Amino acid sequence: MSSTFLKTAFGTNKSKVVQKLNSTATQSGHARVFPSQSKDASFDLRIDAGKKVDGKQPVHLQVNAQAKSQGLKTWVSKQGSKGTHADLAVAVFDTKATNPEAEVKRVQESLERQAKENLASGKPAK
Repeated sequence: MSSTFLKTAFGTNKSKVVQKLNSTATQSGHARVFPSQSKDASFDLRIDAGKKVDGKQPVHLQVNAQAKSQGLKTWVSKQGSKGTHADLAVAVFDTKATNPEAEVKRVQESLERQAKENLASGKPAK
């Protein structure tokens, strides 16, 4: 489930995602990267960006409130008051990477690996 979402985010929508991760709009705090809020019902997951520091952009994989997957709903229920604001996975995107393609792939793989581990354990990302 998370791998399909990440392939959509970092595949067919990669240019939009990378553009948002590089934008100044995400420097002040959390900002939605993918999908747009109006499309939450179409996706169980979302990518948010945290505060960028020295070109390092935190990337947060979170569960949408409208998630249909029972596995994701169960995981959210274990997160207490954080709920859908708990991070299923977190990676850091280097906006100054010399090889942006490799950096995107590294972030995608990191998010996917962490999401699988955290879904299995029921715990949030560290």
